[in-house]
Amino acid sequence: MTLFAQLKEWSDDQPQGLAELAATDASVEGLCFELGLAAHLLQVNERRKRALFSAPVAPNFLAA
Repeated sequence: MTLFAQLKEWSDDQPQGLAELAATDASVEGLCFELGLAAHLLQVNERRKRALFSAPVAPNFLAA
């Protein structure tokens, strides 16, 4: 969530320009890579232990 918040801030919450920004800024490119890796690891763990990811969650967590 921290990486995603930082990426939103760096891109001024404008995802349509993110590819161009990452192509011209190594810091943004690195952040995108880290965020993609984190998302991949979440997907892998979700598939392995589905019950942990289907438990009830607080609404404020889902909103964030």
